Amino acid sequence: MEIPPLEPFDIDHLEPVTVEVTLRLPRLTDADSRAAAQQFSGVLAAAGSWNIYEQPAELASFLSHCLLAVADELLEDPRSLLSLFCGPQYEPWFERRCDLLAPSGAGAALNRAAIANTLDRWKIDDANQHLLKSAAIVMAIASLATIGRLPLQEQPDLQAMN
Repeated sequence: MEIPPLEPFDIDHLEPVTVEVTLRLPRLTDADSRAAAQQFSGVLAAAGSWNIYEQPAELASFLSHCLLAVADELLEDPRSLLSLFCGPQYEPWFERRCDLLAPSGAGAALNRAAIANTLDRWKIDDANQHLLKSAAIVMAIASLATIGRLPLQEQPDLQAMN
């Protein structure tokens, strides 16, 4: 089966801003990241009312909304968000400078509404919503820990900055 090319989608209405922050992050393995990505797509494939493989742009858009929600929550209440990683397998924690893309205040409310509407439209139950959220958190934190930005977030053009 051939997957159609990914069409760009617009998040400008969320008024995203890039915030430079130094975060104290847990150590995550490649296996943690892989498991989270598989959990995210697996839950959508099993619990959703649509075929994720036939609509990659919609999947990427939903994933981006979820990652932006994690970023917003990380800026608002990092201690609560990072409490998911309280076991010894995530130690020692370390500091990392990150360029965190997050929706503005008004954009954050729109983002949460977009996620809720999508979950309702796809008929994702509460238990699977929890699994999706935890998977998105792991994917976001793993990406911030390794590359200092969210997955799907464009890397800044360093030459354009000079």
